[in-house]
Amino acid sequence: MAGSFIKNIAIFSVIFIVSCVNNVKEHGIIVKDADLDKLRLGGSKQFIVKKLLGPPSIEEKRDGNVIWFYINYKKNKKPLRKPELTHYMIVELIFDNSTLSEIQKYDLEDINKVAFNSHVTFSKKQKHNIFKELLRNIGRFDGASDI
Repeated sequence: MAGSFIKNIAIFSVIFIVSCVNNVKEHGIIVKDADLDKLRLGGSKQFIVKKLLGPPSIEEKRDGNVIWFYINYKKNKKPLRKPELTHYMIVELIFDNSTLSEIQKYDLEDINKVAFNSHVTFSKKQKHNIFKELLRNIGRFDGASDI
């Protein structure tokens, strides 16, 4: 009886300790300074930049220029607390006639300086309860996609 109690306490303690570990998640595209150094203002074309850095997180057009944003951030989730933004980096690349004309870097301190396009696309998202979702998904799956 006492052995079972101690075993349960040990299992509970391990689960509790593991759940208290910080959980750091990184999202977005990491742009290395070494890769940015390879780009030439007035010389690098869009296809070269895309080959080197990958596709941008956000692409927009402003004043006849194409602007690419590469966004990367880290959140640290500590137990019983809100997630904390610990790293934030935006690299803004401006292209004039498909040629790189300007590079801007923004970090956590500059987070409010980035001028994104103010146009917003809204989606018509309907609220469903769990039963509607389950009924809606019946028949959408086939056995071949599980392999």
